[in-house]
Amino acid sequence: MNSNNFIVIQGWMCNELNLGGNELLIFALINGFSQDGVSRFSGGRKYIADTFNITLPTVDNALKKLLESEYITVEKSTDHIHTDSYAVTNEVVKKFYPGDKEILPGGDKEILPNNIYNKNIKESKNKTNSKELVQNFELGKPKKKKSNLYTKCSAMIYGFTDIPALQKLLFTYLNMRLEIKDKPLYANQFKGMLNKLASYSDSATLLCEIVQQSIDRCYLSFFPVNNYKQGKSTHDAIHESGSGVVINDTKEDAEKREQFRAKMEAEGKKAVF
Repeated sequence: MNSNNFIVIQGWMCNELNLGGNELLIFALINGFSQDGVSRFSGGRKYIADTFNITLPTVDNALKKLLESEYITVEKSTDHIHTDSYAVTNEVVKKFYPGDKEILPGGDKEILPNNIYNKNIKESKNKTNSKELVQNFELGKPKKKKSNLYTKCSAMIYGFTDIPALQKLLFTYLNMRLEIKDKPLYANQFKGMLNKLASYSDSATLLCEIVQQSIDRCYLSFFPVNNYKQGKSTHDAIHESGSGVVINDTKEDAEKREQFRAKMEAEGKKAVF
């Protein structure tokens, strides 16, 4: 988990569901992604283990207990690329998030029922101590949109594949894509891009090549690799050219790459192709 991010543990999780320890932490994490009743957490067991610094067997035991208690549901993966996804049950959503919900300032998933949110606002108006006000809203303080988006996309990457080489390329692409300010990236959009990527091939090697192509050409999405010359792939062509420029590169590709390079240099960063 990014140092600037957090999970929200609400009182009803302890008082009503009697959760504690690892079960409470994992439930709060899943709830943060799925409390809207539509979305699901697809970060995978390893992401949970790494986030809370616990072992995979501990994660499995906690998930098993949450499933047996019918606090969460699981959607099994049907391939070797994606991981199982989890969500809080409809009963939990209906009981603890009834009616309309108020979105906290700057948040995307951090939402509370109107009566709780309004109650906190009314109480805060009667307080004059700034320290008390900070403590009152500590769990729901705004986050930077990019940090929140990066966390969601990171979970999607871990859920998409457990192959280190492919994960590394996807994170490289994600960082590059977030730097393109005039073409903002959204969580649902990135999810669709990963689904599109998965539809191209079951081969991790080919998927790596597709992602590498999008990095090299600053593509806004993923596209099949079609630049073959004398039986060599795009990756081989780049390696042999020694210049970092793809053979048969189009004028539009070159312009996009130079625009990105100039933007990175203006920010004191170096773009490598």
